[in-house]
Amino acid sequence: MMAGGVITPLLLDLYPNAAAAYSLRKLRNLYTGNAIRVRRSSDNAEQDIGFVAGNLDTAALASFCGAGNGFVTTFYDQSGNGYDALQTSATNQPQIVNSGSIITENGDPFVSYTGINKQLKTTSSFSISSPLQVFFVAKNTRAISDFPYYFDFQTNRAICYYANDVIPAGLSIANGTQINSGDTSLSLALFNTLFNGASSSIHKNGSLLISGNAGSNGASGILFLGTRNNNIQNITGGFQEFILYPSDQSSNRIGIENNITTYYGIP
Repeated sequence: MMAGGVITPLLLDLYPNAAAAYSLRKLRNLYTGNAIRVRRSSDNAEQDIGFVAGNLDTAALASFCGAGNGFVTTFYDQSGNGYDALQTSATNQPQIVNSGSIITENGDPFVSYTGINKQLKTTSSFSISSPLQVFFVAKNTRAISDFPYYFDFQTNRAICYYANDVIPAGLSIANGTQINSGDTSLSLALFNTLFNGASSSIHKNGSLLISGNAGSNGASGILFLGTRNNNIQNITGGFQEFILYPSDQSSNRIGIENNITTYYGIP
């Protein structure tokens, strides 16, 4: 992005080296790809949707979908590592346009997971040693008896989830150790989850919710966005951004959080 002839650094320009990054805004100036690929309900045709001035090209999205619905078939990885997240089954694709209207939260486009079995997953596998850190912008639409925020790895699992009114938010790595925050908010929020043995923690909108031991194993296998790897525990709500760092970003945490909350209008 340019302002007055000067290139304005974006989030991954300022805080680089993400393992994977999915967003409905542009995250890196050198990224030349698209944000998402969308299928429209009228004839099941698909089209890539890119950016305009760093924001999702909502005009192209609306024009393509017309009066029908639009579903995300691919969420492109902006990190440069090629971990695109796909869903080829129409019934399992999350939604971004509803009856001709782009789905939004706080005025920004939003990938909505309604119903069951909605899922995006990478075709390439990760292998990341602990520590690792995830920043994601999501909204929970049910307070109990559901799994609104779910991001999971196939093996040596690292997960960021909302479970139910008993353990509403937590981190867990393969050994089964977990920490749970007890947060039950229904508002759009930024979560920062650090997996680093006894120094693991969950922050919400910049404030520490809980810290503790989430285990010392890393994460490997396919990354699932919006569901547990068994696809029986899904997001109820949706998300706008998910950034995975293969390292402890505690020294950059405030800067990353400020960048994200400013863009999405999160208090």
